[in-house]
Amino acid sequence: TSPFTYDKVSHSIELINLPKEVTASYYIYTSDFEPIDEAINAGQYLTMAELNYDAENYSLIGSSISRICYFEIEKATIDISELTFENKTVNENNLTHTVKIKGTLPNGVSVKYYLGKSEIEFSGAKYAGEYKIRASFVYDTVNYNKINDMEATLTILSLESQIPEVEIKELY
Repeated sequence: TSPFTYDKVSHSIELINLPKEVTASYYIYTSDFEPIDEAINAGQYLTMAELNYDAENYSLIGSSISRICYFEIEKATIDISELTFENKTVNENNLTHTVKIKGTLPNGVSVKYYLGKSEIEFSGAKYAGEYKIRASFVYDTVNYNKINDMEATLTILSLESQIPEVEIKELY
């Protein structure tokens, strides 16, 4: 069967074209053969259909009264194409400066900011320097494809660099 894509809805497989005298009971299992009530999350599943019929009046053609089918729910993709994370340059002024994601985060997605490639959370800087900031998205990684981090640079210009050069002329 073709895979489903995660959509927060339960998925299953069912037999079609059964004779009207035959019904089916369905059982769903994880890829580890653990029984479950419904398949919602991304992953691989097995469905077993047990055929029910009047054995006194009908005979089974084939070797089994059950059928097994495997199916998959693939991870979905979260659209972040409307989000931007832009470089920012400010003057040192004893205030804390940050860079933030611009745009509306999709439902179920939040963002954490880190200093460069480290795991040190970044909440802002007030002193002159160049700060490489990484925006890392927090979301349901079981059911959604990876969202790549975004990077921007916060540059705080020193007070000294803000002083205009003064031309000194000698007076005679």
